[in-house]
Amino acid sequence: MKTFKEAFVAKYPKYGKLVTDFAKANDLNEVEWQDMTKVNLANFVDYLTENVAPSSAKTYCAMLKAVLSLYSDEVALPKDFAKVLSLRGCPSQNTWLTDDEIYKLIAYNPESPTEHLVRNQFVLEAVTGARHSDVIKFTRKNIVDDTLVYVSRKTHIKASIPLAPVVVRFLKEIDFISREVSTVTFNLILREICRKNGITEQVKLYRHGVDCEGEKWQFISSHSGRRSFASNLYLRGADLLAISKLMGHTDVKMTQGYIVCPPRLNDEILNYFKQFD
Repeated sequence: MKTFKEAFVAKYPKYGKLVTDFAKANDLNEVEWQDMTKVNLANFVDYLTENVAPSSAKTYCAMLKAVLSLYSDEVALPKDFAKVLSLRGCPSQNTWLTDDEIYKLIAYNPESPTEHLVRNQFVLEAVTGARHSDVIKFTRKNIVDDTLVYVSRKTHIKASIPLAPVVVRFLKEIDFISREVSTVTFNLILREICRKNGITEQVKLYRHGVDCEGEKWQFISSHSGRRSFASNLYLRGADLLAISKLMGHTDVKMTQGYIVCPPRLNDEILNYFKQFD
């Protein structure tokens, strides 16, 4: 029987790079049939949606789905693999890091310059709410008095965020290490850092049309920083408008998509449920 790569290239000779991309998205040296798990497929979909146009992501997922369907009688595949690869606007659940988990990353001693860069940039995302594309351009010049000020490269909206001490410290450290790292490398190293720091809670998320289970670190990416920022502020009582302003959003509806924690309930609401004993 053909290996996965042989099977894919036989059907799509000009698209062998997609096999390489699948390996990058899941930190694999070689892609085998047994690597076609729901979690790995979902990671691949996330990789595509972060790095290529929506139409291309849909096409590439359809290509992979075609190859898996062709060999579905010969290899063991998750029964919902087709749903994972069908990009039809299915809502997806995402996770975030709690304050305690962010503290773990801040206290972590990186084992390489690249780990150092990834850890610093992700923490900056988590405590400023800035996009990764903005964080990689941050310097100490963005610090104005006790505020971090920047103009979003995507929306061209100015954002001002109260300055956390760790932002000053990490920006100083970034000045002395290379800023060049691909999105794929960033996510792989970030997940490994999270795994090393015990962010291994079992989670179950609805992603791309199916339920996916795994350890929390497996679902963390560069986008998780902004979700962590919005979710942790929400849990502390910040209203949507305030969070929206801090994140440089023009509409609170945009902000709602970043709040991925359970709903915040006050004592009066909780007492409603407690009365039914």
